[in-house]
Amino acid sequence: MHIPDNYLSPQTCAVMGAAMVPVWVISVKKIKKEVQLVTRSEVR
Repeated sequence: MHIPDNYLSPQTCAVMGAAMVPVWVISVKKIKKEVQLVTRSEVR
């Protein structure tokens, strides 16, 4: 589904973007951890 251009206000986008920052940080940390585990297991 597509949201038309200019449908959401800049304020709404800013709030939603700020709310997503912790989710992105946690996701990146989990991905880095998983990649390290896989890399370590392949080296052995």
